[in-house]
Amino acid sequence: MGFFDTLGSVAKGTVEGMVEKANEMKDIKQKFDKYSDDKLAEICEDDSYFGGSSHTEKNIARKILQDRGYPI
Repeated sequence: MGFFDTLGSVAKGTVEGMVEKANEMKDIKQKFDKYSDDKLAEICEDDSYFGGSSHTEKNIARKILQDRGYPI
């Protein structure tokens, strides 16, 4: 029974992590939806190592610009 208990707790942790990431992405999208096209382009082009935009933020900014009709 110990194996299945461990497997269940690992699966639960994985699902919780996925839900947390999905909520984070939803929050970023809601914030970025209010940004201007220029601000989103800055986020996409940000290459700074410290304090820069994360890959998630860049991908969300690109997606919003695509939805607004920009070729990316």
